[in-house]
Amino acid sequence: MSGSVLYLNNFNSVRINSAVGLVGVVIPVSMLHYLKHKDKRSILIILGVLSNLIPGAIHTFKISYNQWFNFNDISHIIMIFCFYILYKGAKQNENIEMAKKLSKAPA
Repeated sequence: MSGSVLYLNNFNSVRINSAVGLVGVVIPVSMLHYLKHKDKRSILIILGVLSNLIPGAIHTFKISYNQWFNFNDISHIIMIFCFYILYKGAKQNENIEMAKKLSKAPA
């Protein structure tokens, strides 16, 4: 991925990779997991991925406050909150897996 950015000197390959990977793979898998297990962690993952469309749009349309706080800064700050949502979903998964392991451990 970084090779294509350096070779083409263009960020579009990162956008395409993110769209295919996150929207094309993570969301459908998380939706299937939610439908099968009714697991609320999957909703957090889907919400985290969908919320990342906001900084993507800001970066694509180059929405800036001024020259010192431009679309790169704004989109990356918003991404922090989006990744926090993804973290919450993953952290809940880690806690549940740890609880399962501890419940199977001999007393």
